[in-house]
Amino acid sequence: MKNKTVTQEESEHFFDFWSQQKNAIRRRVSTKTADCVNLYTAPDNVGYEFGQLRPGKLGQWDLFHTLTGPQSQNICDENETMIACGLTATEVAEEVRREHYLTNGVNPDDKFAVVAFERVNRMSPEELDSEIRRLEIRLSTAGHA
Repeated sequence: MKNKTVTQEESEHFFDFWSQQKNAIRRRVSTKTADCVNLYTAPDNVGYEFGQLRPGKLGQWDLFHTLTGPQSQNICDENETMIACGLTATEVAEEVRREHYLTNGVNPDDKFAVVAFERVNRMSPEELDSEIRRLEIRLSTAGHA
């Protein structure tokens, strides 16, 4: 299996985007956050290898998760990092929502599955036991019909 490589066009777009982004965030984020952005967007850090930022929007998310994710020890403030990565609060909230459902084994794009998950999630232990018994009865009688 051949490793995916970054095209010249992707590389140019990567550096153009991050160059513009660094100018846009100047004096809007702390020196610490700006230094982290400079470090992680270095010329040799674009690619598909572990630890590199992927081209395009994925690279913005890579950097966001690198600086704020569970493995990052919260290197930078999440709000500053969101600004530095060119992400909006809406995009981050949607990502958090999707991750919540995926972590719980629910397809975030399946509205029925999300509603069912939320319904069960709101049930008390007694209500859940009752619902399980009801479904078990329904399943056992469905085989006899």
